[in-house]
Amino acid sequence: MGSYRSKSREMVLQIIFGLNFIDDKAMSHQDYKDIIDEFEEQFKENDCGIDMKFLNKGYVLSVIKGMYEHISEIDEMIQRNLRRWRLDRLSKVDLSILRLATYEMCFDNLSPNIAINEALNLTKKYSLDKSKPYINGVLDSIKPRNKEQVDEA
Repeated sequence: MGSYRSKSREMVLQIIFGLNFIDDKAMSHQDYKDIIDEFEEQFKENDCGIDMKFLNKGYVLSVIKGMYEHISEIDEMIQRNLRRWRLDRLSKVDLSILRLATYEMCFDNLSPNIAINEALNLTKKYSLDKSKPYINGVLDSIKPRNKEQVDEA
């Protein structure tokens, strides 16, 4: 994952992962901005291996805000495509990766092949080896959805 957008996406994933542990139902645009600023400070202080020069706060805020605006639709799409599993049983890392890629494919108009490839790269780095084929299968099942199908969900 060497591109500018890939590195920003990695930061988005880490923030999404962190948001799994707080109640975000009443959060506003400003709250997301404050969270991004806080994560940036934490990343700098803890030398987490992410080069902060690649941080595009506008992109990160746009993705996080957009994803949480559509979170119930995203979770419903993921749940419908899980094989013999439930959303609440997924690891927080895998759930975060699935949410990010589903958002990018279905609501942010990123090419499904690029979204899936980026998700698999993140899975390789942050999740278990056995998660990669599972995440690939779920995202591949979601992939054919077009905008009209998303609106019907």
